[in-house]
Amino acid sequence: MRITSLWAVALASLQLAAQQIPHLGESIEVSIVNVDVFVTDRDGRRVHGLKKEDFEIFEDGKRQPITNFAEYSGALSGAQVEITAAKEPRKATPRQKRTIVVFIDRFTLPQFSSEPMFSAIRSFLRQVVRPGDAVTIVSWRRQVVTRLAFTDNLEAMERVLGAIQKESSFVSADVQTDILAEKEFEQEMADFAAAHHFSVAYLDDVTLTGREAAQRAKFDMRRKISAINSLIGAVSAAEGTKAVILATHRFSRIAGKEYLRGLDAQLGPKTATELEYDMSNEIESVTKTANANNVRIYSLYPEGLGNVAIGSAELKYQAPSPVFDQLVLDNELDAMKEVSSKTGGSLAWGSKDIVQILPAIRDDFDSYYSLAYRATASGTDRSHNIAVKVKNREYTVRSRTQYVEKSDVTRMKERVVANLFGTGAGGTIPVNISLGASQPVGKGRRTVPVVVSFPSASLTTVPEKDGPAGAFSVFVGWGNALGLVGDITHQTRSFRIPPDQLENASRVTFTYEFEILIDEKASLISVGVFDEVAKEYGLTRVELARQ
Repeated sequence: MRITSLWAVALASLQLAAQQIPHLGESIEVSIVNVDVFVTDRDGRRVHGLKKEDFEIFEDGKRQPITNFAEYSGALSGAQVEITAAKEPRKATPRQKRTIVVFIDRFTLPQFSSEPMFSAIRSFLRQVVRPGDAVTIVSWRRQVVTRLAFTDNLEAMERVLGAIQKESSFVSADVQTDILAEKEFEQEMADFAAAHHFSVAYLDDVTLTGREAAQRAKFDMRRKISAINSLIGAVSAAEGTKAVILATHRFSRIAGKEYLRGLDAQLGPKTATELEYDMSNEIESVTKTANANNVRIYSLYPEGLGNVAIGSAELKYQAPSPVFDQLVLDNELDAMKEVSSKTGGSLAWGSKDIVQILPAIRDDFDSYYSLAYRATASGTDRSHNIAVKVKNREYTVRSRTQYVEKSDVTRMKERVVANLFGTGAGGTIPVNISLGASQPVGKGRRTVPVVVSFPSASLTTVPEKDGPAGAFSVFVGWGNALGLVGDITHQTRSFRIPPDQLENASRVTFTYEFEILIDEKASLISVGVFDEVAKEYGLTRVELARQ
């Protein structure tokens, strides 16, 4: 995305400059870090009635005082029996709002695999979702397709899941969408190949070599991970419990490992070639994004053993070795286990395991402890390790393992993304936006003139010798109803009010004109204004006219 002439128009009453950002004074910023904790005994039964004194929480190995504590205890499933550790009656804590993203990959499953998984997901939602909660359902077809916008309508969820189940068991009913998504993927893959100095003439199962198939899997996984991170960002501003139900495959530690090793594969450490396809950094990005926004990930891998489609010409007519299916399973589960366990979620694979695990996942939304401690913020994007322990070592604790600090820039980018999905709070700064006529600038792209305005009186200033000074940033991004999100770009400016203009300064409106370069599929533009002094913000968004 390109922004040009971002600061082209401003009322001359205020002097704009790219000068140092003024501050109200030296201060130490403190954040409250919330950690949801699940406690079970040796038999996996939930333990209730624990007190703050029964827990210890550590950040980077240093014990932290627990400042906030609550126990949430709703109705448990019949398979779960609670263990009460306290003698006195427990006080009920009001339930938190639930925000859930259901992500379902593109599957071709036998009915004995698809029916149990989708039935379990439907049952899970029926028992977890209450009025006021927010659930969105998206599917993956080489890109995110939003099948249901955020809602608490259970009937709508049932209909959408039924449609996706049919698509996952047979040929998709929406063939045209699949064809277009596949063509777009092939073109982007070809462009990527050319930029990285290798060639793939025909990207299909008949002609791909093992290495080309692995490169294709790597490219697809990067796109998928980017989409998942955007979806997590969409719920970043939501209050209460946030979770992603991630029903996926081809989410691997080594992208395309089965193609690189072949059907006569043997188990063993990574080879030198496989290091090129190691997705550990991308997998870690999902973990960090989820932990930065206190989002739990529950991974479902319905394929189990022996359901791998062969995706290269070299392997097409060979018989797999006895360890081939296990190699694929281990490669998939290793990555999915990481994002689940480190975010406080869990993993289930195969239809039988999914049916057994989903009731326990449901209980996670009703039965848990909420702990919090104060952390000194550094103002940068930085990760910290978290460990929660109970004094009774007979009990098992599950929680997220990271706390990720967020800089002001990161927080605003997440707010702008959330605003695209309609899940962000508007803030306190009133922001107006208007659009001009767009112009094509190449294949699949166009520029849109944008005018953003907001009152100068909504910003905080600091008294200085040459007049009160302040600073602000403008953030802008685009997206569409399918869940596609472009890069979020921003610029920062300081301003000063000359002494002879103080009387009129409160009536001044900042007005900016700029052009944004967007994808042809963009349907929304989101803008955020951030007060660099007071740390307040405002958001707005506007729909793009159909071309």
